[in-house]
Amino acid sequence: LDARQILEYHHKLVRELGLRARAPDIPAYVIYFAGRLGLTPDSPTIKHAIRLVELSPNQNASPHCVAAAALYIAMKTSGINVTQRLICRVANMSEISLRHWATRLGGYYVRDARMPSIAGVVASLEDEREEESAESEKDAES
Repeated sequence: LDARQILEYHHKLVRELGLRARAPDIPAYVIYFAGRLGLTPDSPTIKHAIRLVELSPNQNASPHCVAAAALYIAMKTSGINVTQRLICRVANMSEISLRHWATRLGGYYVRDARMPSIAGVVASLEDEREEESAESEKDAES
């Protein structure tokens, strides 16, 4: 038997027995890829990646690509130094696809630790305004 014949027999069996293929389980891909990268299944990084997958509107798209991108984002966010090349080797996909899917999942943006975040700047400006208004109210009372 060659591969073509085996595939034909497989399709015939599936058709005659009325079997249906299950949809790929993206969280299972996340756990599988993470295991190949040396992470334990109960790691917070994996839980974060699975949350990203569950929030994704792209559930029916390339499941292994979505899982790899979610794992990449979760690892980077957790401070685990991983390269795109390594994730792509494990998931058997291109780096371009990884970047594409990471962007579709919300992306991962490197922020220099010395640079303040926008939220931090806004919060400090609001604090300064509150202090100034409190001082002006004290001055107005006296």
